[in-house]
Amino acid sequence: MIPALNVIAAADAGSDMLTPDVTLLIVLALFIVFVPILNRLLFKPIIAVLQERDRLTGGSSHEARAMVLTVDQRLAEYEEGIRESAWRGLPRRRSPSTLRGCRSAGEDRRCAR
Repeated sequence: MIPALNVIAAADAGSDMLTPDVTLLIVLALFIVFVPILNRLLFKPIIAVLQERDRLTGGSSHEARAMVLTVDQRLAEYEEGIRESAWRGLPRRRSPSTLRGCRSAGEDRRCAR
């Protein structure tokens, strides 16, 4: 007969498959002994490395966000300055006095602008 079927047949027959015995105490003792050892040698170092990596990558992403905000602010200031300069220069470029001077002077560099 197949071993798995023997186990199923024994379970159906009401055998003592799940009764605690001395192996349960051995497993419990091994668990109690190995948890602090594994915690100190394995889990704490891994957690420390993961936290350090998170701190470094989180700091980098925070710095990158701050740089993007600074660049956006400077770009907005630059564009506002360009718009303001263009607005201030617009009446002077199209004033009749500059146009009159260009018409009488012919092809002048000032007029080409």
